[in-house]
Amino acid sequence: MKKTPAITLDTCIFESFGFNVDNMLKRMEPFIKRDFILSEIVVMELKAHYEVAYGATSRSFANFQKTFTRFSQDQNVMEQIHNLSDSLRNVKTDGHDSLENFIARTNAKVIPFGNITLEYVVNAYFNTAAPFRTGKKKSEFPDAIALYSLDKWAANNKRRIMAISADNDWAAFAEKHSERWMCVKRIEDAAKGIK
Repeated sequence: MKKTPAITLDTCIFESFGFNVDNMLKRMEPFIKRDFILSEIVVMELKAHYEVAYGATSRSFANFQKTFTRFSQDQNVMEQIHNLSDSLRNVKTDGHDSLENFIARTNAKVIPFGNITLEYVVNAYFNTAAPFRTGKKKSEFPDAIALYSLDKWAANNKRRIMAISADNDWAAFAEKHSERWMCVKRIEDAAKGIK
């Protein structure tokens, strides 16, 4: 097994930085040249977050624009609002570009979720195996697919994985599969753990 672990991140880490990839990359500078892997599920979740954020911002701005035009027809202000509207159209593209920038800067390999069978996830679900737990089990399907596909990659490539995640279910999974996994809660913890 290769000594240095491949590093992966959970969606919650991107969320904790407000999806500001540039700030994340600054914090990751001490280990930016390491091997990075991302689950295709995490990539899909991040793209979905950008879509939701864009939709919410777009609706709020449209409401503001509609309300404002009831009270003012100042052409200078209207032009500025129009320019802001044009900028807003770029937000969705900027979000996707930001994610692509992260993948490029870290040279991350995206691990497809299709490398596992449904049997892995279904068995874990009915056996309440990590990341599933009693209670909100159904909401853990994306995590389960991400974790099992990454785990299969690790097994096939004889690699260890250091996951950066504040999600207790990821930590439970890493503990259960400690021969291949370790999990830390913050980027700073990862920097300490791989020196």
